Amino acid sequence: DPEVSDTYELGYKVNLSDVTFDFAVYYMDVDDGIVHAYNDAGQRYLTNASRVIHKGFEAASLWTINEQLNISAAYSQSKHEFDQHDEYSGNEMAAAPEYIANLRLRYTPTFLSGFSSMLEVQSIGEYWLDDANSQDENGNDRIYKGYTIVNLKARYQVNEQLAFHARLLNVADKEYVQEASYRYGNTEYSPGAPRTFYLGLNYKW
Repeated sequence: DPEVSDTYELGYKVNLSDVTFDFAVYYMDVDDGIVHAYNDAGQRYLTNASRVIHKGFEAASLWTINEQLNISAAYSQSKHEFDQHDEYSGNEMAAAPEYIANLRLRYTPTFLSGFSSMLEVQSIGEYWLDDANSQDENGNDRIYKGYTIVNLKARYQVNEQLAFHARLLNVADKEYVQEASYRYGNTEYSPGAPRTFYLGLNYKW
């Protein structure tokens, strides 16, 4: 069946000369929420989950320090919960991070026309590995703790036709898990990439 939801949101926005700020809180009451489920053969399918509640807040800001530097930040914190479910009532949904955050520092020097660079910090909060919110054999909650990584990006527009770009991802070469889940008695991890460098060019004619 299709989902039916009642959604409420309240927001506030400020625009100053050098700073903008957005903030919003939301509440979603979803009946017949569509979620993934698994049959005895391990095949995944979609089904209705009675009632699901989503609630949280989001905030974003941009600060233009000067014509060369600006900082932007975005943060969201939320909770996704089965309110009515045959098995999981009161549980939080799996793979739903407690928070998602992003911070970016952009530098566009005036002495080098066409060049721009960015330092980026990405962070993902903890989340349950399964909808059952289960524990392991030692009594520890099956929760993934999330990760925080740093990236560097740059672009140089030489002229209308030619541009170079470079990316250095996971600057600290941190070992982290990009995605994790628990199914059929096994915990599955998708490892994040190690320090990785990309260099490329764009040419138009």
